[in-house]
Amino acid sequence: MTVIHRESGVIKKEWGGKLPVLLVYPDTYRAGMSNLALHTLYGILNSMDNVVCERCFWRKGQKGPLSIESNRQVSDFSIIAFSISFETDYINAVDFLRASSIEPYSSMRTHGPIIMAGGIAITLNPEPISAFMDVCVIGEAEGLVGDIMSVVHDGLKTRKEKAFILKELDNLEGVYVPSFYWVGYNTEGRIEEMEHKFKKGKRIRRHIAPLSEGISSTVIYTGDTTFSDMHLQEVSRGCRYRCRFCISGYAYLPPRHRKLEDLKKDLLSLPPCVKKVGIVSPMVTEYPHLNELLNYIHAIGLKASMSSMRADSLAILDINNLEMSTDQFSAAIAPEAGTYRLRRVLNKQLSDEQILNAAAFLGEHNVNILKLYFLIGIPGETNDDIKAIASLALRIKKALKGGKCRVSISVNPLIPKPFTPFQWLGVIKQNEARDKINIIKKSLKSSGIRLEWEKHYLLQAIISRGDRRLSEFIVHLSNTDKSITHAIKESGIDIEYYALREREHDEVLPWDFMDYGFKKDFLLNEYRLGMKGVITPPCKPGTCTLCGICYY
Repeated sequence: MTVIHRESGVIKKEWGGKLPVLLVYPDTYRAGMSNLALHTLYGILNSMDNVVCERCFWRKGQKGPLSIESNRQVSDFSIIAFSISFETDYINAVDFLRASSIEPYSSMRTHGPIIMAGGIAITLNPEPISAFMDVCVIGEAEGLVGDIMSVVHDGLKTRKEKAFILKELDNLEGVYVPSFYWVGYNTEGRIEEMEHKFKKGKRIRRHIAPLSEGISSTVIYTGDTTFSDMHLQEVSRGCRYRCRFCISGYAYLPPRHRKLEDLKKDLLSLPPCVKKVGIVSPMVTEYPHLNELLNYIHAIGLKASMSSMRADSLAILDINNLEMSTDQFSAAIAPEAGTYRLRRVLNKQLSDEQILNAAAFLGEHNVNILKLYFLIGIPGETNDDIKAIASLALRIKKALKGGKCRVSISVNPLIPKPFTPFQWLGVIKQNEARDKINIIKKSLKSSGIRLEWEKHYLLQAIISRGDRRLSEFIVHLSNTDKSITHAIKESGIDIEYYALREREHDEVLPWDFMDYGFKKDFLLNEYRLGMKGVITPPCKPGTCTLCGICYY
């Protein structure tokens, strides 16, 4: 039995006269179907009368990519659209093109389908994959995808050449055509300038979607996913606390909330398989109508699950409402650092007391799985700070009381991301990371607390802030069957240049050609405040001028 026979909500459309789009998630079916962005795109595309959208999932090593809905060949589609959330999936995307007998490099393709990519990884920095893409979508899909489809549909209908269609797409906000840009490098190999070939000075403006247009929620339900009996529903986008390492506080500015009535309407006709509603937001407890939504979910006979809760904001919840309507089995807290001093560097204004009070609150309300998230490699970090991670984890476990709750911690090296105040930092070396992890493991020995960490973090660090010269590196990784560690060594990539070194503050960065609505000086000021351990107040949309995004 194929996966489609275990799905509910699949959209099948007649192809006649429509623009066929293959929506590709470059990872496993389970991972893709657990991704809310994929559901949102699938729903948006198939809501258009002139478009038919089908799905495909791909991980390196598979054979024979075919669409899920009609088992069609990739060559039957006019657009191949990748939805990419993680930089390391660039490797799977290139492997997909090769497996589909499509030349990976766009410069070698004059005909055939238009290859495009979007998603948060692309929005942050499309350059490492730019050599393979005809089009990259910068920003949020709602309100933009329809314009893109119309341009391509009209162009193909009137038999326009691919080059003509790309020029038309280049006129749209949030659309980046990599082949229209050239990059100049200085004698040290660093970027000197990046310019549009035909429109000097043009920058790609990030598309910001009005959340009033539709709802981002589950479209297809299947047991072959992480959320088998759950309807995911995005209630807000962006985070006003702006932790200096976190993309949610910058890539999705300004913070926005959806209307309660729109969310209620979305819940009116759910299939019988749905037992829970997964409330999705970078900061669920910041949603102003959360208690009303929880009450409504309970009233229609469902339970609720919340994706993330800030430790100092649990008190805003109606406790009785929470007990009635929420499936309290697991929860997560992200202290990020073991000491308050380092949390101030991150702009995470959480004291140990607030964190421990949150743990006690969760223990009182019968949580039985608690996951803690920490970072290592924070500027100014000492071994005492590392030991404090284990110490805080032990105190949290004690605060839960009763001993019935399983505690695990995820400890990962800080990977600086584009368009965050830490974008100039380098990552710590692998031997340093292992030493820090071993200190934590030793301190947690016999505690019953399980520790996990991402050993291959360097690959993400290389790609996330890389430039278009990484194309050969990505092709190499898509070709080799060796481990990531061996593949990186074999490639000869300059790890110091791409991952370990700290960028100069006046250096031209690979993503500087994009306009996010705030100035680079704003990020640099935040960086300097972080190095001093100075806390920046939370964002107040519409009432402050700190970043300027509200007047973008």
